[in-house]
Amino acid sequence: FLGLSHYFLQDWQKAERYFMAFAREYVDSKYREDALYHLGVMGLRDSTNFTQKQSLAILFDLVDSASTQSLRQDAYLATQQYLFFEVPDDSLEIWMLSFDTLKQTYFVEALAHHYYQQERFSMVGEMYQYYQESYGLFSPFVETMIRKEPEYKYVGSDVLKVAVVIPA
Repeated sequence: FLGLSHYFLQDWQKAERYFMAFAREYVDSKYREDALYHLGVMGLRDSTNFTQKQSLAILFDLVDSASTQSLRQDAYLATQQYLFFEVPDDSLEIWMLSFDTLKQTYFVEALAHHYYQQERFSMVGEMYQYYQESYGLFSPFVETMIRKEPEYKYVGSDVLKVAVVIPA
């Protein structure tokens, strides 16, 4: 409770201290995953690459093993948001090598998204082909971009578009 209170007050140091203590002391608690999630999200705001990579690792673990679908989805969206919009291309390429092959797919998708937004369409295909051949990576997300199918929509930051159909 104290960690979450300080999190919402944006008192990051106290929130981190309380979340870390909770995760360490209450290993079997059903709220431990929530504490780890908030630690991961806060760590992405840190200015050091080491902390950011540790935070990604925490969130990746939650994507794979969180006890609830909603927490797995939240962790996935937090990593996607961060990799797609906040990490520069060169860092994505370097950081990718720090993670196992399965996690590298997240970075390949982020790089593809970066290239797509920069209208470097040939780079999307070339980069994806390289990672497919070298590491055996597969991504339906990137496959859709390469085929330029209409289902690929620009993923915008903090954007919600709603269409309303009024019957005649």
